[in-house]
Amino acid sequence: MNPVDYSGLAYDTPSIWEGFARVLDIGATFSDPDGVDPDPESDMIALATDWYAVGADLRRSIAHYQARIDCTNTDDE
Repeated sequence: MNPVDYSGLAYDTPSIWEGFARVLDIGATFSDPDGVDPDPESDMIALATDWYAVGADLRRSIAHYQARIDCTNTDDE
């Protein structure tokens, strides 16, 4: 099961140079990601992708735990 990266759905990933420049941006002159102000629809999309990521993490954790339980049960027999 391949994990899905939900973080890239709402915003582009900045380059290493953009990240470095933001660290040095004392006056906070850089704009928001993608250069737009968040609107209600963007907030809704961001919230939905956050919950999709939480759900994917839970499914992955449950599957991992179930595999450990199954492995433990087969060793006892």
